[in-house]
Amino acid sequence: MFLIDRLSYKNIEIISKSLKGKRLQKFLESISIINESLQQQGWIKRGSVKSKSGFSQGILSHLKSNEVFDNFDKSDESHKIYMCFKYGFPGASINSLKSLNKDLFLKYPLDFYKAWIELCNEREEAVDLLNSFRPIPEISHIGLSPKVTATLVEMNLDLDIQSIKMPKIVPEIIPVTDSQGLHLKNPKTGKPLFKTIYKIEWSKNIQHNKSRFSEDIRCCQACGKNIPSQRFVPVEAFDKKSSQLISMWLGQDCAKNIFGIKDAGVQKE
Repeated sequence: MFLIDRLSYKNIEIISKSLKGKRLQKFLESISIINESLQQQGWIKRGSVKSKSGFSQGILSHLKSNEVFDNFDKSDESHKIYMCFKYGFPGASINSLKSLNKDLFLKYPLDFYKAWIELCNEREEAVDLLNSFRPIPEISHIGLSPKVTATLVEMNLDLDIQSIKMPKIVPEIIPVTDSQGLHLKNPKTGKPLFKTIYKIEWSKNIQHNKSRFSEDIRCCQACGKNIPSQRFVPVEAFDKKSSQLISMWLGQDCAKNIFGIKDAGVQKE
């Protein structure tokens, strides 16, 4: 289950019609980064940083006047609207906007400001979801170096180096529950809490535990060393010795330094 798979096209379209020049460009760049990251189920490179500018520029220039906010109490709802309009912060509500004297400060139709508020809240939900995902793996091409050859000998395997790849790792969003199975909520926002778990989708007919170091589930199957974090990188490869497609659970160091795969790892199934 995914809580959000892209930002609202309708709201993006409404806002885009009223923004111009660099402000529109920044906004669309942020939208593109977030949507691309959601599709890949993880932040694209520097996406977390680059996604902010289109929202942090705010829309205060799209108001007739800021005077309506001059004497607000920072604890009331109008403060949330101000922070949303100035910095793109989440937390404002459309109902609160309706309670203000809109004729005094709104320059455009109400739908524009409603769309901005909704999209800022939606962006926060997307950011929280993306922050819960694993970083996207970085995979480099490797050759049959002496280090790789020695590792394969130690594993008692004869892998086709070009066949090495990661299986599909599928994120699943599940509720955070207490000991009685009740869905917990965030004490600050009151929203239901969720967490991300991962399922490995191995290729069909793959063979497991073929490395010489497979006996101890706490150890890297490339070097046999215990992995204190118990986070492993799942890898597939064709073994020429047995003519079988095999799986491997590698420690992050061996995955990166020997097989060219930089990955955050997952908890082993």
